[in-house]
Amino acid sequence: MRNLKRALSLALAFVMVMSLMIVGTSAKSYTDADKIDNQVAVEILGEIGVMIGNDDGSFAPDRDVTRAEMAVIITRILYGNNMNVDQFKDMNTFTDVPDWAEGFVNLCASLDIIAGRGNGIFDPDATVTTAEAALMLTRALGYFKNNAEFGNWALAAMKRATQAGIIGGDMVLQANEGLDRDDVAQMTFNTLTKAVPVQYNELLDVYYNEKKGITYALTFY
Repeated sequence: MRNLKRALSLALAFVMVMSLMIVGTSAKSYTDADKIDNQVAVEILGEIGVMIGNDDGSFAPDRDVTRAEMAVIITRILYGNNMNVDQFKDMNTFTDVPDWAEGFVNLCASLDIIAGRGNGIFDPDATVTTAEAALMLTRALGYFKNNAEFGNWALAAMKRATQAGIIGGDMVLQANEGLDRDDVAQMTFNTLTKAVPVQYNELLDVYYNEKKGITYALTFY
Protein backbone atom coordinates (compact mmCIF):
# COMPACT_ATOMS: atom_id res chain seq x y z
CA MET A 1 0.00 0.00 0.00
CA ARG A 2 2.83 2.38 0.83
CA ASN A 3 4.37 1.73 -2.57
CA LEU A 4 1.00 2.42 -4.22
CA LYS A 5 0.68 5.77 -2.43
CA ARG A 6 4.19 6.63 -3.58
CA ALA A 7 3.28 5.78 -7.17
CA LEU A 8 0.16 7.92 -6.94
CA SER A 9 2.16 10.85 -5.57
CA LEU A 10 4.62 10.61 -8.44
CA ALA A 11 1.73 10.38 -10.89
CA LEU A 12 0.23 13.59 -9.52
CA ALA A 13 3.60 15.32 -9.77
CA PHE A 14 3.86 14.11 -13.37
CA VAL A 15 0.45 15.61 -14.19
CA MET A 16 1.51 18.94 -12.67
CA VAL A 17 4.76 19.01 -14.63
CA MET A 18 3.08 18.08 -17.90
CA SER A 19 0.41 20.75 -17.45
CA LEU A 20 3.13 23.36 -17.05
CA MET A 21 4.87 22.10 -20.16
CA ILE A 22 1.62 22.22 -22.17
CA VAL A 23 0.43 25.68 -21.16
CA GLY A 24 3.92 27.10 -20.89
CA THR A 25 5.66 28.45 -17.84
CA SER A 26 7.18 31.83 -17.19
CA ALA A 27 10.95 31.79 -16.90
CA LYS A 28 12.27 32.00 -13.38
CA SER A 29 14.65 34.69 -14.60
CA TYR A 30 17.56 33.52 -12.51
CA THR A 31 20.40 36.00 -12.53
CA ASP A 32 22.76 33.24 -13.70
CA ALA A 33 20.38 31.79 -16.30
CA ASP A 34 23.11 31.93 -18.94
CA LYS A 35 25.06 29.31 -16.96
CA ILE A 36 22.16 26.83 -16.76
CA ASP A 37 22.35 24.02 -19.32
CA ASN A 38 19.08 22.28 -18.45
CA GLN A 39 16.80 25.31 -18.67
CA VAL A 40 13.44 23.53 -18.97
CA ALA A 41 14.14 21.18 -16.07
CA VAL A 42 15.34 23.99 -13.81
CA GLU A 43 12.45 26.30 -14.62
CA ILE A 44 9.69 23.74 -14.15
CA LEU A 45 11.16 22.26 -10.97
CA GLY A 46 11.31 25.82 -9.67
CA GLU A 47 7.65 26.35 -10.58
CA ILE A 48 6.52 23.30 -8.61
CA GLY A 49 8.86 24.05 -5.71
CA VAL A 50 11.10 21.00 -5.96
CA MET A 51 14.32 22.93 -6.58
CA ILE A 52 14.28 26.65 -5.95
CA GLY A 53 16.83 29.42 -6.36
CA ASN A 54 18.78 31.41 -3.82
CA ASP A 55 17.75 34.59 -2.04
CA ASP A 56 19.99 36.62 -4.35
CA GLY A 57 18.02 35.47 -7.40
CA SER A 58 20.57 32.96 -8.63
CA PHE A 59 20.15 29.23 -9.17
CA ALA A 60 23.81 28.28 -8.77
CA PRO A 61 23.76 25.43 -11.31
CA ASP A 62 27.39 24.51 -10.66
CA ARG A 63 26.97 24.10 -6.89
CA ASP A 64 27.25 20.53 -5.62
CA VAL A 65 24.15 18.81 -4.25
CA THR A 66 24.59 17.13 -0.88
CA ARG A 67 23.08 13.84 0.24
CA ALA A 68 20.80 15.71 2.64
CA GLU A 69 19.61 18.02 -0.13
CA MET A 70 18.84 14.99 -2.28
CA ALA A 71 16.54 13.71 0.47
CA VAL A 72 14.69 17.05 0.36
CA ILE A 73 14.27 16.84 -3.42
CA ILE A 74 12.92 13.29 -3.25
CA THR A 75 10.49 14.19 -0.48
CA ARG A 76 9.16 17.07 -2.56
CA ILE A 77 8.61 15.03 -5.72
CA LEU A 78 6.79 12.39 -3.68
CA TYR A 79 4.70 14.54 -1.37
CA GLY A 80 4.96 18.16 -2.48
CA ASN A 81 5.99 21.05 -0.26
CA ASN A 82 3.22 20.73 2.30
CA MET A 83 4.41 17.52 3.92
CA ASN A 84 5.01 18.06 7.64
CA VAL A 85 8.40 16.37 7.91
CA ASP A 86 8.81 17.43 11.55
CA GLN A 87 6.77 14.37 12.52
CA PHE A 88 9.71 12.22 11.44
CA LYS A 89 12.38 14.08 13.41
CA ASP A 90 12.28 11.78 16.44
CA MET A 91 13.00 8.63 14.48
CA ASN A 92 16.73 9.05 15.18
CA THR A 93 17.71 6.97 12.16
CA PHE A 94 21.14 8.60 11.98
CA THR A 95 23.35 10.48 14.42
CA ASP A 96 24.93 13.11 12.17
CA VAL A 97 21.99 14.75 10.36
CA PRO A 98 21.43 18.48 11.08
CA ASP A 99 18.10 19.56 12.51
CA TRP A 100 16.80 21.15 9.30
CA ALA A 101 17.25 17.92 7.33
CA GLU A 102 16.26 15.32 9.94
CA GLY A 103 12.63 15.02 8.90
CA PHE A 104 13.45 14.67 5.20
CA VAL A 105 16.24 12.15 5.72
CA ASN A 106 14.29 10.06 8.24
CA LEU A 107 11.24 9.93 5.99
CA CYS A 108 13.27 8.77 2.99
CA ALA A 109 15.09 6.22 5.15
CA SER A 110 11.77 4.83 6.41
CA LEU A 111 10.74 4.31 2.78
CA ASP A 112 14.02 2.49 2.03
CA ILE A 113 14.92 5.17 -0.50
CA ILE A 114 18.17 6.21 1.18
CA ALA A 115 20.69 4.45 3.38
CA GLY A 116 23.59 5.50 5.55
CA ARG A 117 27.28 4.69 5.57
CA GLY A 118 26.98 2.37 8.56
CA ASN A 119 27.32 2.88 12.32
CA GLY A 120 24.53 5.44 12.33
CA ILE A 121 26.32 7.74 9.88
CA PHE A 122 24.45 9.30 6.95
CA ASP A 123 27.15 11.76 5.84
CA PRO A 124 24.62 14.49 4.98
CA ASP A 125 27.09 17.11 3.78
CA ALA A 126 28.90 14.83 1.32
CA THR A 127 28.25 15.54 -2.34
CA VAL A 128 25.79 13.03 -3.76
CA THR A 129 27.33 10.92 -6.52
CA THR A 130 25.59 10.01 -9.76
CA ALA A 131 25.22 6.39 -8.62
CA GLU A 132 23.76 7.44 -5.26
CA ALA A 133 21.27 9.80 -6.89
CA ALA A 134 20.37 7.13 -9.43
CA LEU A 135 19.72 4.62 -6.66
CA MET A 136 17.65 7.08 -4.62
CA LEU A 137 15.49 8.10 -7.58
CA THR A 138 14.91 4.53 -8.81
CA ARG A 139 14.01 3.46 -5.30
CA ALA A 140 11.57 6.36 -5.12
CA LEU A 141 9.96 4.90 -8.25
CA GLY A 142 9.58 1.56 -6.48
CA TYR A 143 12.56 -0.42 -7.78
CA PHE A 144 15.24 -2.38 -5.89
CA LYS A 145 12.82 -4.32 -3.71
CA ASN A 146 14.79 -7.52 -4.23
CA ASN A 147 18.27 -7.69 -2.71
CA ALA A 148 19.35 -9.99 -5.54
CA GLU A 149 19.23 -6.98 -7.87
CA PHE A 150 22.17 -5.30 -6.26
CA GLY A 151 25.48 -7.10 -6.76
CA ASN A 152 27.57 -4.05 -7.60
CA TRP A 153 25.00 -1.53 -6.38
CA ALA A 154 26.51 1.44 -8.23
CA LEU A 155 26.51 -0.41 -11.56
CA ALA A 156 23.00 -1.73 -10.94
CA ALA A 157 21.70 1.74 -10.06
CA MET A 158 23.26 3.34 -13.14
CA LYS A 159 21.86 0.62 -15.39
CA ARG A 160 18.37 0.87 -13.94
CA ALA A 161 18.36 4.68 -14.09
CA THR A 162 19.47 4.58 -17.71
CA GLN A 163 16.81 2.00 -18.64
CA ALA A 164 14.11 4.03 -16.89
CA GLY A 165 15.13 7.24 -18.63
CA ILE A 166 16.33 9.03 -15.51
CA ILE A 167 19.75 9.33 -17.09
CA GLY A 168 18.99 10.45 -20.63
CA GLY A 169 20.96 9.44 -23.68
CA ASP A 170 22.58 12.86 -23.94
CA MET A 171 23.75 12.92 -20.32
CA VAL A 172 27.36 11.94 -19.78
CA LEU A 173 27.75 11.16 -16.10
CA GLN A 174 30.29 9.10 -14.19
CA ALA A 175 28.97 6.83 -11.43
CA ASN A 176 31.35 7.97 -8.70
CA GLU A 177 31.49 11.66 -9.57
CA GLY A 178 29.56 14.27 -7.60
CA LEU A 179 26.52 15.95 -9.10
CA ASP A 180 25.79 19.66 -9.40
CA ARG A 181 22.36 21.29 -9.25
CA ASP A 182 22.08 21.47 -13.03
CA ASP A 183 22.46 17.71 -13.52
CA VAL A 184 20.32 16.82 -10.50
CA ALA A 185 17.57 19.02 -11.90
CA GLN A 186 17.64 17.12 -15.20
CA MET A 187 17.67 13.69 -13.51
CA THR A 188 14.77 14.71 -11.28
CA PHE A 189 12.85 16.15 -14.22
CA ASN A 190 13.41 12.92 -16.16
CA THR A 191 12.12 10.94 -13.19
CA LEU A 192 8.87 12.86 -13.33
CA THR A 193 8.41 12.92 -17.11
CA LYS A 194 10.06 9.80 -18.54
CA ALA A 195 10.26 7.10 -15.86
CA VAL A 196 7.34 4.91 -14.76
CA PRO A 197 6.61 4.28 -11.06
CA VAL A 198 6.12 0.60 -10.26
CA GLN A 199 5.04 -1.79 -7.56
CA TYR A 200 6.72 -5.07 -6.73
CA ASN A 201 5.02 -8.45 -6.56
CA GLU A 202 7.14 -10.52 -4.21
CA LEU A 203 5.41 -13.80 -5.12
CA LEU A 204 6.08 -13.43 -8.85
CA ASP A 205 9.31 -11.48 -8.32
CA VAL A 206 8.25 -8.92 -10.91
CA TYR A 207 7.65 -5.19 -11.10
CA TYR A 208 4.46 -3.89 -12.59
CA ASN A 209 2.57 -0.70 -13.23
CA GLU A 210 -1.19 -0.76 -12.62
CA LYS A 211 -1.96 0.84 -15.98
CA LYS A 212 0.72 -0.89 -18.00
CA GLY A 213 0.54 -4.25 -16.24
CA ILE A 214 3.16 -6.94 -15.76
CA THR A 215 3.79 -6.98 -19.52
CA TYR A 216 5.42 -3.59 -19.10
CA ALA A 217 7.79 -4.93 -16.45
CA LEU A 218 8.75 -7.97 -18.52
CA THR A 219 9.33 -5.85 -21.62
CA PHE A 220 11.32 -3.40 -19.50
CA TYR A 221 13.71 -6.15 -18.47
